[in-house]
Amino acid sequence: LPLPEGHYYIFQIVGLSVYEGEQFLGKVTDVINSPANDLYLVETPQKKTFYIPAVKDIVRKIDVEAGRIDVQLPFGLLE
Repeated sequence: LPLPEGHYYIFQIVGLSVYEGEQFLGKVTDVINSPANDLYLVETPQKKTFYIPAVKDIVRKIDVEAGRIDVQLPFGLLE
């Protein structure tokens, strides 16, 4: 069953590489469903993890075919 444009199945998101500009931040290892919005669990190359809220202000573009998510993180999210 096709999803509306801009919506994705979890299996399509897990494994995608996350970038802010040209900086590689890590890969999505899980998607957590929360009441407000989904959260993408990202594992960095240093094996640290952080969550990205799956909202349009942060997740700028998802390109499943390219295996890439482009984000604009709010200040302090990675601190």
